[in-house]
Amino acid sequence: MNALLKTQTTAAIAVLVLAGTLANADTIQDIVDGGGSVQVGNLVFSDFSVEPMAVGNGISPDAGEISYTLLNMGEKVGIRFSGPWFAMGDGNLALSTVGFKVNVAPEDADAYDIVATTLNMPSHPTVGDGVVSIVENVHNSDPDVQSNSIAYLENYHKPGNDVLESDSRTFGPEAELWVRKSIVVAGGGDVDIAQLGQVGQLFTVQEVPEPGTLGVMGIGALGMMIARRRKARRTA
Repeated sequence: MNALLKTQTTAAIAVLVLAGTLANADTIQDIVDGGGSVQVGNLVFSDFSVEPMAVGNGISPDAGEISYTLLNMGEKVGIRFSGPWFAMGDGNLALSTVGFKVNVAPEDADAYDIVATTLNMPSHPTVGDGVVSIVENVHNSDPDVQSNSIAYLENYHKPGNDVLESDSRTFGPEAELWVRKSIVVAGGGDVDIAQLGQVGQLFTVQEVPEPGTLGVMGIGALGMMIARRRKARRTA
């Protein structure tokens, strides 16, 4: 493919990607401009940050080009980002660092905790030697003040059908978390394409047991321990 045709093809694909992603969608910038936070279920998402960088023909969206969808699946609540991360050909890259905070809503702070998270990329087409990679750290304190990562997750789509499209971790219980995800979309070969359309994040929310329930659970555990000891003595 000659240089002119390659450039024209890249531009045409880029226009289609942008048009499909941004039509009639609320963006991260809208959240920032509208007060800085959104709530879904009993979780609040805030403190959004986007740091884009593109190399060559790479397309890396800024906060005004990444749309979002709030997800509510009962005990699993989350947010999905849609953006035109795109690169074509070796040496061309789309890079992003996306961050946000998630916490239990103040009115539910005494009743619920966050105990797990799942990272997934439902849209990750690559061709040939193109690569899509997402690496994420979840912190239980502000990493800009003190880094304290409690979970590491990753998704990727690499040559040879080497794919990890969903990754989960349990932790906690936690009332608030800070998420930092690094996105790399790299073209390959002469015209091999890499593109990321969406990346989603779900958090598992669990009710805090009532004090009386904790007491009953403790008594039950103690009773089981005593029973095991008595059995061990009888068989000794």
